[in-house]
Amino acid sequence: MDLSTERGHALDVALELSDNVTDLLANATMIYGWLVGPASMSLAFGPIVDQATEEPTGRNGSAMTQMRDNQKVRVSLTAQDAKGADVLDRAGDTSDDPAWTSSDEGVFTWDIDPENPREAWAVAGMPGSAVGTVTIGEISATAAFDVVPGDIALVQLQTGEPEDQ
Repeated sequence: MDLSTERGHALDVALELSDNVTDLLANATMIYGWLVGPASMSLAFGPIVDQATEEPTGRNGSAMTQMRDNQKVRVSLTAQDAKGADVLDRAGDTSDDPAWTSSDEGVFTWDIDPENPREAWAVAGMPGSAVGTVTIGEISATAAFDVVPGDIALVQLQTGEPEDQ
């Protein structure tokens, strides 16, 4: 099936699902995003938790996460089309599943959620630094992970106002 036939079929489906023009436009926008795929994506970070107990540490992950070697953090991917509408995961279609990679799997690995391939745990390994990359098609998002030994204090730098000496 070529793309124009697929688009025509998508419009037929949108018409069947719609009782009014507002519904039609909402369904057409969703289906269009599904057809063309994502144009951008972002990562959201959950709380850092202990690997064994999954007890929260009181800190959240970020695009530059520092965690101990016995911790992990949940990462969720959201993809948007060119107009900013969420591009939903196509159930049963693995062609839009993201690829989760680590620049050093000794430092951290991804534990991908089997129920939702757009969510994964970044699981700490040996101390060191590595970059995680999540890719769908031609677009990607990255995050940096620093892993320190469990008995080392974590360092958190905060910006402040400059002062005269």
